[in-house]
Amino acid sequence: MSGAHLLTLGSSTTRFEQLLKLSNLSNSVMYRHDVIKFDRQDDGAAYCVFCSGNLQNCHEAHDTEEDIRGLFVYLFIMS
Repeated sequence: MSGAHLLTLGSSTTRFEQLLKLSNLSNSVMYRHDVIKFDRQDDGAAYCVFCSGNLQNCHEAHDTEEDIRGLFVYLFIMS
């Protein structure tokens, strides 16, 4: 891992576990091993994290889980 464990965005946070939750969704564009082995600088895995499909999954998960708001904001800004 890079050593970064928590990113704070206002009152929300972005954490590794949030990406792991998204990868476990049935319609996820990410594979679980893309998240677990993310520190290997895999271009395909990085693309999946910042692609529009993952942003959409994050938005849909945000509707049911308030905890993912920070991740959604981060992905929206970085995309």
